[in-house]
Amino acid sequence: DTVRVNAFWDGDYWKLRFAARETGRWQYTVSIKDADGVAEKSGGFEVYDSILKGWIGPSRRDPHYLAFDDGTPFYGIGMAVPWLVYDSSYYDQPDLFARLSGFGVNFINWLFTSWDILLIRDSYEHYSLEDAGKFDRLVEDAERHGIRIMLGIWIHDLLRDGSHPWSGFNDWDSNPFNKLTTATGFFSDPVSWHYQENYYRYIIARWGYSPAIAIWHTVAEMDGTNAIFDPTAMTNDENGWHSKINRYFIENDPFGHPTSVSGSGGFDFSDGWGLTQCPQAHEYPDPPENIREDPERIAYWSDKLFREYEKPNLIGEFGKSLYEEGKSESFLHNGIWAGFMTGACATPLHWWGGRISRQPEEFSTFNETMMRQLQFLKFFADSIDMAAYHFQPVFGAPPDRGISLSNMPEGKVYGLHGDSLSICWVYDVDEYSTDQFSGTGLAFPGLAEGRYTVTFYDTWNGEWYKEKREAETVDGTISFVCPDFTGDIAVKIEYAGPKNPSGYHTVRLSAVRVFPNPCGSLVHIEHLDRADYIIVKNVTGQVIEKKQTGLRDRVTLDLSRFSPGIYLLEIHIPDGHVQSHRLVHL
Repeated sequence: DTVRVNAFWDGDYWKLRFAARETGRWQYTVSIKDADGVAEKSGGFEVYDSILKGWIGPSRRDPHYLAFDDGTPFYGIGMAVPWLVYDSSYYDQPDLFARLSGFGVNFINWLFTSWDILLIRDSYEHYSLEDAGKFDRLVEDAERHGIRIMLGIWIHDLLRDGSHPWSGFNDWDSNPFNKLTTATGFFSDPVSWHYQENYYRYIIARWGYSPAIAIWHTVAEMDGTNAIFDPTAMTNDENGWHSKINRYFIENDPFGHPTSVSGSGGFDFSDGWGLTQCPQAHEYPDPPENIREDPERIAYWSDKLFREYEKPNLIGEFGKSLYEEGKSESFLHNGIWAGFMTGACATPLHWWGGRISRQPEEFSTFNETMMRQLQFLKFFADSIDMAAYHFQPVFGAPPDRGISLSNMPEGKVYGLHGDSLSICWVYDVDEYSTDQFSGTGLAFPGLAEGRYTVTFYDTWNGEWYKEKREAETVDGTISFVCPDFTGDIAVKIEYAGPKNPSGYHTVRLSAVRVFPNPCGSLVHIEHLDRADYIIVKNVTGQVIEKKQTGLRDRVTLDLSRFSPGIYLLEIHIPDGHVQSHRLVHL
């Protein structure tokens, strides 16, 4: 294969940066053209194997998810870290990338801006080499810490003037292209486009080689630019501005980084998403205090992009404007799990860039509890090869394919249906995620007939529950009761083989009811459906009560002779399966 790589000027020398996809002997020819003609020089070099896995792009097994060049799965865990990475007074996080990496972050949203790094700081044709050097450092740090950057080429502010309906900050005056044209003319002026091509070529030449560059984010929130005044700029017309910039990066990047484009929160940019290689939505509560609905809005966009495009998709920004202890942690937690469980290729990226905002306190807090929520989701994601099961979101499924809950009136559930593995997330629509739940039943339809092992994950503490369920499908639906949990719980449902030949099926766990719990002297267990006997154990594992059910549907146990405390109640089924419940005796 022949690869064309452009050189760039670093202030002292012309340089070429290249990384190979294959080991072995490579030949090169350097061509130099100036007013005196063309000169060429050829040579060769050896490429050896390394621990690097290559760039990331759509998985060859399932294009909805990302993978490295060598096929290793990549699931993005991260946030928006859009600027001022090295300003410790801004983030109050010394050695920021090392800290993020320590919590499992491998993916960030970063943007060229006039208040941090901008190559076109003073000129549309002569680039700021000081700023380029700063970005070299950032890319090298990201490489060292295993962080991939979704690189924002244009932030909306730089392409918007005062005629735009968005109020507040407009940064067109900081864009040197204003010497060539207007903020609206930028999108159609041929001279402007000529210098834009030079600019994009320089970006690709200087940083395209790096595996730390994940995605070219051509425009952040395009509806926030003066493109809204150009009749073709935001359409899929091949001569429209967005079509051209998207096509330029695809055709001129020898390393094949995917492209992305975004609209503002809630903006449907279908024309842009159809062209780009990684559709991206943004989602913010509207009005800002309406945070209870945000997980469902994130789920809506992830599900929509998954179903409409055979491409990776993500929520590139979401956020709660003002920090409130407890609420903000829950907001982040619920948002990232909603995106994960509805088919996004990365966690929704929480916006963390607030000290540049009009109100200094906006978006400015991201504490260790929030960091750990990203880490805990990573633990769960690492247990699954997301491209291996042909997942389909259940969020927008027809009613007969939807997951149903019982004994959780304010609960919601999002999930992914796969070939031999399905997953879901059950959460309480609450601003604090502190309510406790017991006896929550779940019925997951559309599965192949057979036996399944059900495991549960404590999303707030990053731990797997010891309790498991073994259950069989009834008409393609598996039903079970979750262990007691606080706020929310994640579930894995894994195919374990054909149904037992004995003729017995596992107890229909979603129907089993243990009440009251906590209990006084008496506790009732009903909807037992062919259970054989019930055992009660104390905290040391000693059996203190055993009662045959006689295949009755309801049994009552008298615990009055036992001391108050925590007990384990086990329901034993003739095929050998056991269902466990944590029982609190008052």
